[in-house]
Amino acid sequence: MKIRGLLAATLIAAMVVPMMGGCGYIDKIKEAKEMVQSGSKELAEAVKEAAGKKVDEAEKAEVPEEDPVDVAEEPMMTEEASSEHPQIILENHYKTSWDPVNYNTKARISYYAVKAESGTEKTMPRFVESLADVNEMMTSSSESYFDELLAEYESMAAEGTAPEGEAYLTNEDTVYVMRADEEVFSMVYEEYFYLGGPHPNTSYVTVTLDAQTGSALAIEDVVTDVDGFLDILDQKLQEDFPDAYAQMSDPVAYFNQYDLSSPDGYPFTLDSEGMTVYIAAGEIASYAAGEQLVRIGFDEFDGFAPAYCRTKADEYVMPLLPYQKIKVDVDNDGTKEAVSLGMTMADGGYYMRWHINVDDETLIIDDDTYNADAYVVRADGHYFMYLFESGEDDYRFMRSIDLATLIYDPDDVTRAGMASWWKGGDNTDDISEGVAGIYALTDPSYMWLSGRCDMLSTQSTYMIYDHENGKPKAVADYYLLRAGNALKAKTDVTCDVVDSNGDVIGTDTIPAGTVMAFARTDGSTWVDLQIIGADEVKDVGNEDYHYYQVLDPQMMDPNKTTYRFYPDHSDYPYQVNGVAEEELFDGVMYAG
Repeated sequence: MKIRGLLAATLIAAMVVPMMGGCGYIDKIKEAKEMVQSGSKELAEAVKEAAGKKVDEAEKAEVPEEDPVDVAEEPMMTEEASSEHPQIILENHYKTSWDPVNYNTKARISYYAVKAESGTEKTMPRFVESLADVNEMMTSSSESYFDELLAEYESMAAEGTAPEGEAYLTNEDTVYVMRADEEVFSMVYEEYFYLGGPHPNTSYVTVTLDAQTGSALAIEDVVTDVDGFLDILDQKLQEDFPDAYAQMSDPVAYFNQYDLSSPDGYPFTLDSEGMTVYIAAGEIASYAAGEQLVRIGFDEFDGFAPAYCRTKADEYVMPLLPYQKIKVDVDNDGTKEAVSLGMTMADGGYYMRWHINVDDETLIIDDDTYNADAYVVRADGHYFMYLFESGEDDYRFMRSIDLATLIYDPDDVTRAGMASWWKGGDNTDDISEGVAGIYALTDPSYMWLSGRCDMLSTQSTYMIYDHENGKPKAVADYYLLRAGNALKAKTDVTCDVVDSNGDVIGTDTIPAGTVMAFARTDGSTWVDLQIIGADEVKDVGNEDYHYYQVLDPQMMDPNKTTYRFYPDHSDYPYQVNGVAEEELFDGVMYAG
């Protein structure tokens, strides 16, 4: 058996973080990863050779002539809101292989391409190029690793040792953007592995960049006093994780063995108020001791470099990872309180209760939901927790809780979740793949959130929100749509024509056979569609119904003619122009 376990998170981080400067290091990184998997003693030399080169001063000042690549094209911006921060889109690529005979899953990978919104390449070209390098490395490494996992499963199956039931070989990532502003971009990949054995493993891969130059930052780039930093790291580790600390013989010596002048020295991120150092479960203590996410506030240590460790923003977002505590001054009294999110099983053993903890005070929220993502948001001079919950039938909503008061109104919710979408991939009899996108939450004054509506089909809606009076507020009176499905007119259909602002400018008749993509809606009375080519969709339905999958879903194109329809939901079947929707269009699909 080739693969039986996973080495410490720092070794993985040493392979991945340096990939900032070009394609030349990708093969070296891949070799280093293979050495980690096999436990090779040559790891140190491979990591050293693969380490990213810092951009010299002359190169930093130079703007490349070629067009930067790898930016996300959607969704479109609106005139009602804008952000000075780079907007980040996370594309989750996944691939699964299963046995077509018994449908047992064999192997699965899930990795992220992290992209800046279209237009960022004009203002931050070096940053966009660096993200492209990271994406190329992660894609190459993950795709080849999938083949290795699949081969390993087949080998284990031949030996009679393959996982059974719900267990399978996997490498799945979750990514958190900890900070994205004009000075710093910082993110962490939480990598979940199951390679056989009694339990899975988790490691951390971090990327921290100078947002203007695109160069990778090392710990010594963001601290001016390394010895002082190691001392306070030792102190915080002892205070926050005493059980794990007790199992270490010499914590300072442990961290000193890494080259903190290189981006591959040790996994860390910067947020708007502090630094987090990531230690995976089993790395410095027993696996049962769990992971140690050691956070040092910028105001807790004088040796942080002001260029990177003093945010200029008055409003910002800090993701709250599972089992993490963030200390912030929730009531502005000069003393910081520890904020965390816990959970317990609700009655019945299916849903979760969410525990918002501020020092010794706890607010318990019981919403019949089974998943939640938490963010600590600084806005309006206060700290809030944004809690994005999901429940049955993908029902999503969020709560904004003032962390100073912990006041909870069960009826006060924003019926929107993180803005996300899905795009199908190429599937075979034994492999399925696809891409799910999501907007990272980085700026409370400019947040892409999504909801759901039933207008000629069940659709995800997209809207930009600002933070106002303690919670998100929509900046427009309509939603954008980015549907994965389209409609095909079965007969000629009369409709209004509207301009890019949504004003009616005339009427028209859509000919039978026209394929139309969803563009915009007010969520209750009208929905706008735009014509697309028949070659831009694929009918994945059957003889009983047609489902036109859009091959490359996009947001509304403001330069294309837009057609407005007025669905009537006063009775069933739903109607348009007094005719049942299904008589006018093929591809109408409602959830539930």
